[in-house]
Amino acid sequence: APNQRPTGAQNRSPMNVPHHILTPRLRLRRHTPADLDSFVEFLADDDSTRYMPFTAEQKTRAGAEQMLAWVIASYESQDPICSLTIADRETDEYLGSCGLSPDPDGVELYYTLLTRHRGRGLATEAAAALLQHLWTETDAHRAVAHVVVDNEPSIRVARRLGFVDAGPIERTAATGDIEHLTLRGRRMILNRPE
Repeated sequence: APNQRPTGAQNRSPMNVPHHILTPRLRLRRHTPADLDSFVEFLADDDSTRYMPFTAEQKTRAGAEQMLAWVIASYESQDPICSLTIADRETDEYLGSCGLSPDPDGVELYYTLLTRHRGRGLATEAAAALLQHLWTETDAHRAVAHVVVDNEPSIRVARRLGFVDAGPIERTAATGDIEHLTLRGRRMILNRPE
C-alpha cells in the first residue's frame, strides 16, 4: 500500500542504507558477495548496460567483484552508497538493483533489472518501496530520475511512480564504452507527497 511504511526500513538519511525492505514479491536488501555471479551477468548484458558508462574493465568478473566489494564496504563507512539488490522475496535470487544518490535538486533514484526479469512490474514495485523509504525515513523534498529518451521501459516506470517530465537533459558519459556519446534524456521529478 502506498502509505504503508515498508518493513525493515530505517534511518533518517537517504544515504544511510536500510538492511532490507520487503514488498509483496521482493526483498530489497544490501548487496552481498553472493550477488557477484548475477552482477557479472548484468554487466555482460549489453542491452542492460547500453545507457551506462561502465568501462570494459568494470564489465569483467574482476572489475565487477571490485565494484561490488567497494559498495559493500561503504555500508559501514561515513559515506555509504545507497545501492540495494532487488531480490525475489522467497528465493533471494538477484533480479537487479536500485538505489538513491545525492542530486543538486533532491535525491536521484535508479533501478535496473536483469533482462529475463523485465515486463512484470518488478522495477516499479522495487522503486516504489525505495521511494516510500525515502519519504518516511528522510527529509528529502524531491526525487529525481534521469532517463535516456531511447529507454522507454525506464520512462514508463518513472511515469507509473508519478514522476513528471521537467525537461530535457544532456549528459556526456565521462567514462566507459560510451564516453564519446552524449545521452539525450529527460529529467523526471517527483515532489515529496503532502
